[in-house]
Amino acid sequence: SWRIGVIPVAGGQTQTLYEQSGPDLEAVDLSEPSWGPGGRLAVVSAGGPRNGVGTPEVLILNASGQVETKVHPKVGEIGRIAWNSNAPGIAVGGVRGKNELINVNGQETPLVSDWAPICWSPSGADLLMTRGLQVGVWHVDTPNQVEQLGTMPSTMMINDCSWLAAPAAGA
Repeated sequence: SWRIGVIPVAGGQTQTLYEQSGPDLEAVDLSEPSWGPGGRLAVVSAGGPRNGVGTPEVLILNASGQVETKVHPKVGEIGRIAWNSNAPGIAVGGVRGKNELINVNGQETPLVSDWAPICWSPSGADLLMTRGLQVGVWHVDTPNQVEQLGTMPSTMMINDCSWLAAPAAGA
């Protein structure tokens, strides 16, 4: 069983958002959940070659924490997922560089290969991606390319991101 909750910084009671157990959820990897529209949550199953259990899948949980949909991306072992309330779907990155976008109806569309999805812009029109030390943005309206933004120092790694509403001061 597992639980996702909110702990108030100022003190007070922990609020449980999701609490679940059962055969569908025993092997869920909660290290990088991705929130979607309507309070839904996408999580990666811990199945696949590295655990020797079934095929990797993305589980979409409804606001009550119940499995709403199971999706089996065709990317091999799943490395990362990205979703938000305005995104056209869940961006799924495979550990071997194959990526796809899965819309709410389960339709799978290939994304640019060799770039790992990191996070969607608030509008859902842009997806921050990385390839090695390169950083770029994939745009919904130009789906076959990634706009390269620059290169990170070799001592840096992007694990998560938040988009600013306006450019940062001095940028």
